[in-house]
Amino acid sequence: MAYGDIYTLRHTAAVSTAITLAQIHAGAAVPVEILESSITAVAPTSASLLLIPAFIRKSTGATVTAAVLGTHLFENQGAGAPDPSVQLGTSGTGVVASAEGVNTDVFQPAGMHPLSGGWSWVRIADGQLIIPGGGKMGLTLLQAPTNLTYYWSITFKELG
Repeated sequence: MAYGDIYTLRHTAAVSTAITLAQIHAGAAVPVEILESSITAVAPTSASLLLIPAFIRKSTGATVTAAVLGTHLFENQGAGAPDPSVQLGTSGTGVVASAEGVNTDVFQPAGMHPLSGGWSWVRIADGQLIIPGGGKMGLTLLQAPTNLTYYWSITFKELG
């Protein structure tokens, strides 16, 4: 892993509960900076409820489906890029929590209606979200959404 390698964690699934959609567990000595993120309902209806996504720092990670390189986690530099240093596993980097961990700090909560086209967060100067080495952060829905299929992604840069 070289300083500044960029990766995207993404997935599509049906969701109907307040849940961590994606979780990143930074490598022990490799902090991670979140660059951008988005959530989109695949086929929203007029009955769709407001979503409130937020980034949440976790002192204990959620139990997730472990991310798989090439399935959920992609190297943005293409062929020959190094594997990421994020820790993969059911309590590490992954998607769709089956059990929540211990949430601590809540960052960037914002409402979004699925019919409005989706939710996105883009890093701005002095607005960085940094996951320290060994730390965990999740992209979490703070309330139960309408039972729909959602697509989400988080693009991040490793800083170590």
